Amino acid sequence: MRFNNYKTAAQFSAAVTDTIGRHEIQNNLFYRNIETGLKSADNSNMVMATVTDDRGKILLTVVQTPPNPLLVYATDNKYDEETLSFLAGSLIKKGIELNITMSDKGLAKTLTDIYTGMTGKSFYVHENLVLYTIDKVNELTMPSGYFRRAEPSELYYLSYWAADFIPACHLGDYNLETGRNAAKRLIDEGGLYVWVDKTPVSAAAYVRSTPNCAFIGQVYTPPHLRGKGYSTACVSHLTHKLLNEGFSKCGLYADCANPYSNKVYRKIGYEAVFYYDQYRQNN
Repeated sequence: MRFNNYKTAAQFSAAVTDTIGRHEIQNNLFYRNIETGLKSADNSNMVMATVTDDRGKILLTVVQTPPNPLLVYATDNKYDEETLSFLAGSLIKKGIELNITMSDKGLAKTLTDIYTGMTGKSFYVHENLVLYTIDKVNELTMPSGYFRRAEPSELYYLSYWAADFIPACHLGDYNLETGRNAAKRLIDEGGLYVWVDKTPVSAAAYVRSTPNCAFIGQVYTPPHLRGKGYSTACVSHLTHKLLNEGFSKCGLYADCANPYSNKVYRKIGYEAVFYYDQYRQNN
């Protein structure tokens, strides 16, 4: 086997696009990392690698844009301990620290167990995620209000919503500046939408896409407004909009431990298609 380390996102994209495209929706975060890399003049902070067999066939594809997780995809979701051991050993030799990783549940556990055996560094499961997709929205009774794109003048309070979204989804600590930057970027890109019942009461965003699937994120309703169907309405309308624009599917992630969000998405018509575990290294 061979560990191939790529210096530029363009080289990496050319090498792996066909492989990750076999499970396009599952690998949506690979597309996002590649897109981020292609937009940057400097890819030196990224991890972009493959493990190939003696004939050059890609067995594993690896990408990371710190501080986000290191993602690992086993071609056609087939892997064995020998290949993952080779990957773990290669990461160690290259000085690439495995401090946070996310992938298929079984692969993530096997890889972190192997890495622990090689280094003595242990891991814990930080989050269990489910990936949902949909190709047709269920007909639902909506709460009062209407759906529209968020406006620049609403950045003030949407910054607080985006900041609260971070700890709510286990993405980090509450940080108003980070929230403001996220909300401003989504508003500037035209991807942030709100459900309005006299005033905006819920938000959801079109955050990225693969060739055939649009992904929704940043779903947030302030705590005192929850339980009124606002998130359901906002996500349902945004999903319908994106499907009408030509995407064959929409997708989104949910925390397996959050019964409310999972119930909302299933009610709209989303179906679970893949499960991930995110592991983080113990300090």
